[in-house]
Amino acid sequence: MSLLQIRYPSTQLCSNCGFKQPMKLSDRVYSCQECGYTTDRDLNAARNLKKYARMASPCLDVEG
Repeated sequence: MSLLQIRYPSTQLCSNCGFKQPMKLSDRVYSCQECGYTTDRDLNAARNLKKYARMASPCLDVEG
């Protein structure tokens, strides 16, 4: 089992292209300044955490 880095910037990384941009806690929509991808902030973070889990444990079966 792998533990997530305490300061992993899941809400600041674009889940489409990986670009990192600062965000305020009050910002609820993620709009990437690099590729233009736009989505809900929490959904973006969830997608990034899913990718992180797959990289940390490549044999872990994470569906969806």
